[in-house]
Amino acid sequence: MKTVFAKTIVTIALIASGSLASAAEVPAWLCAMNFEGVSKGVQILVGHSEFKGQGTVVCKALSGQEVSYPVKITMKAKPLAPKISLGYQKVYGESLKLALSTGNPEDLLGTYAIAQGRAAIIGGVGVITAVRASDKNLSFDISLQVTKGLGLDLGFSKMKIELDETRANYLLSTVST
Repeated sequence: MKTVFAKTIVTIALIASGSLASAAEVPAWLCAMNFEGVSKGVQILVGHSEFKGQGTVVCKALSGQEVSYPVKITMKAKPLAPKISLGYQKVYGESLKLALSTGNPEDLLGTYAIAQGRAAIIGGVGVITAVRASDKNLSFDISLQVTKGLGLDLGFSKMKIELDETRANYLLSTVST
């Protein structure tokens, strides 16, 4: 079911980009990211809130090429931001990413504008929608999360996804030995 949904999104995105002939020239990657981390803060428009976590991105191109790499995820609201954040939550999530790009799935790395909502009383759920536009690509992301803890996180912010060099180097060293 997840594969059918993913293929449908890719097909719609390619058709929306103009025509199937011109869409074939635009490399598209469909990616999934699993992640976990901690969200904490006290902010009602003014204050401090952040999320720090790590995960793994797995991507597949229309050509059938597949890649996987470890990532770090951070979200840190500015001291004055359209956001309400109270409490401490452990967050476990899965996201679906779609990128129309130059052909490199690492183009998904970078800073995204996000809208998020997450709440927990012992346990809870959350969602993040994100978009990133640059010279190289246009990326969309939707994430569903399960949380543990006590808290509320609602508002607009930025999310940074970057290659986790430490874990990437560890994976390379274990493969080469």
